[in-house]
Amino acid sequence: MSTKPGEIETLSPEKVEAIQKKINQIEGHLQAIETKRTYILSSPEQTAIAEESGWFESMTAIEDQLIVKKEELIHVLNNAEHD
Repeated sequence: MSTKPGEIETLSPEKVEAIQKKINQIEGHLQAIETKRTYILSSPEQTAIAEESGWFESMTAIEDQLIVKKEELIHVLNNAEHD
């Protein structure tokens, strides 16, 4: 998706659908992380294991990456012409 500054990329309906599908997958992944975090925090034993293994830090890093990717995809959709 490389266009020069000021150029508007034209996206086919298939490309728009693929981008929207990827955004939905990212949202599902983020929700799964939150669900697991809630489960882990409900158990002191599981929380201790997760903290010891660095799970919380790892998931935070993954969440940050997913959010950036989602924002990039939304930006592509918002700044492109659709066929």
